[in-house]
Amino acid sequence: MHKFFIQRTLKFILICFLILSVFTISSYSKGLHFGIISAIKNEVKQLKDKKGEVINNVVAIATQNWPSVSCGYIHTMARKTDGTLWSWGYNYWGQLGLGTTIQMIVTPTQVGTSTNWSSVSSGYNHTIAIKTDGTLWAWGANDSGELGLGDLTDRSTPTQVGTSTNWFSVSCGYNHTMARKIDGTLWAWGANYSGQLGLGDRTSRITPTQVGTSTNWSSVSSGYSNTIAIKTDGTLWAWGANYSGQLGLGDVTSKTTPTQVGTSTNWFSVSCGYNHTMARKIDGTLWAWGANDSGELGLGDLTDRSTPTQIGTSTNWSSVSCGYNHTIAIKTDGTLWSWGYNYSGQLGLGDVTSRVTPTQVGTSTNWFSVSCGYDYTIAIKTNRTLCGWGDNYWGQLGLGDVEMMDITTPVDLD
Repeated sequence: MHKFFIQRTLKFILICFLILSVFTISSYSKGLHFGIISAIKNEVKQLKDKKGEVINNVVAIATQNWPSVSCGYIHTMARKTDGTLWSWGYNYWGQLGLGTTIQMIVTPTQVGTSTNWSSVSSGYNHTIAIKTDGTLWAWGANDSGELGLGDLTDRSTPTQVGTSTNWFSVSCGYNHTMARKIDGTLWAWGANYSGQLGLGDRTSRITPTQVGTSTNWSSVSSGYSNTIAIKTDGTLWAWGANYSGQLGLGDVTSKTTPTQVGTSTNWFSVSCGYNHTMARKIDGTLWAWGANDSGELGLGDLTDRSTPTQIGTSTNWSSVSCGYNHTIAIKTDGTLWSWGYNYSGQLGLGDVTSRVTPTQVGTSTNWFSVSCGYDYTIAIKTNRTLCGWGDNYWGQLGLGDVEMMDITTPVDLD
């Protein structure tokens, strides 16, 4: 049985990659490429299910000092306290920034030699980062201009975006990018078919373009084809695709310009998933809206919401991250909680059963931050140890191998 499993898997993968080789790298082939990737993963998961094999632990990726991490679709970027930038996972479009388009890298690998990276954001197949000097850098897929470099050419190494030195934060979506400058202005570029750039139209941009004239934007999060942002006055604003109510405006109508969500003035942070949104208020409450077919809203059911709906009654949520259709959050007591889709063990609960309400992950009380990818999760503990769980088919967990079996439970090995 084991021999048959290996032979069938290898044969299927070989056929799929032979098919891939006949397509040119274009917007169409990129979409088809990931369609075939999904087919490969589904086939492997079906075979895995027949064997019934699941790995019920997570190995700490490293014991060094990691202050931040960002998960993309199936690639991961992380920064060390010394200012160096590291990457691993899928790399077909050069999104790891290593100067190559080798299919995957399975262990954390340093990006260049710079020691002044201050933040990074991973998109579907592209990556944007900021250095301590305020410059903005981009690499990876660029078929929609999501790199902001004035063309549609992919890059496999960090390339500076313009000459500005006052970039402060950045958020990557599926194939669009949003960034904020120190002066509080908001800028957008990349795909705009749903109005996700907030520029009043549906025309893509290949260079950073200012969103309106406001100078009081405090944070922004990019979803699949929508964007949510907060202003310094605590108001919440949304635009882009809205077919699942992910804008929180009480309807399913897309918007091409920033539109205020309700009247509350105490919003503090926000995270966009594929079609769902999570946001936290200053009072520590957590709110959810958008798609909910897998319970990713944590509201105890599978019903979509088109307006912000409070999750439970807790007032001690400190941070939250949305994946494709799962959600992970941390409370002020350092505990970790998860809910939503769990087919690959991305909830970290020791199984592959989805949850519709927040469920505590283990008993640890030293979780510091978390980032969700497509069907995997990477989190950092207060000792700056980096851990990962969920799908590792493309090496996105950085564990040094490509493990087809799901990894479902975080284990602190320190």
